[in-house]
Amino acid sequence: MDNKKIISRLSLVAGLCVLTMFVIGITTKVTQEKFEISQSVVNYTNGLIEAQTPLRLTFTVDIVFICVFITTFVFLTQHLRGRDSVTKAVGDVSLGAMLICGFLDFHEDLHILTMMHSAVNNLPIEQNEISMQMMFSMIKFCASYLSLFLLAFLLPNRTLTEKLLKYSTMFFQIPIGALVYTAPENLHLLFNLIRFVFMASGFFLLAYNFSQTTDEQ
Repeated sequence: MDNKKIISRLSLVAGLCVLTMFVIGITTKVTQEKFEISQSVVNYTNGLIEAQTPLRLTFTVDIVFICVFITTFVFLTQHLRGRDSVTKAVGDVSLGAMLICGFLDFHEDLHILTMMHSAVNNLPIEQNEISMQMMFSMIKFCASYLSLFLLAFLLPNRTLTEKLLKYSTMFFQIPIGALVYTAPENLHLLFNLIRFVFMASGFFLLAYNFSQTTDEQ
């Protein structure tokens, strides 16, 4: 089995999923991120009712994306983890953190769909549900930051594109990810956009880097 080819193709599909969700957001002016922040029950309920069609489309793509990126990280971490105990531990903890991220992402999609079902059927949504969703969404991303930071220590750095992926993952993604939540609210959209660009470009760089050689080479 050519692990590098599998990693490259899975990464490409993951990047295309991210771009597809971005296009849906741009064309419909509806993103799931709007429903990852705390707001009044009335605004949240009305928003879900008004945005149900693009949200259903986004979540369809997102569920595919979650399955693909988790599978990518299973192959990637096991391919890179090496034979010594330290790199094995780094690879295993990186995978574990990304699994937490993936399952929280499943929870997010299904929880918001559940609240959408309640809103459409005139069933009450509790303020606590909305606030907890914001917290779980933040934990989801923070788990991914930890996973990627650990992964950076295992990524190769022979070529320019490999160095770009490795060191941007090591030094860039955590501060930007943290600022999505800690910066003044008028800057949240900017840092969300930067995080998106990093996510999409990271998958495409990974796809390119692993397409250059095969396991047999």
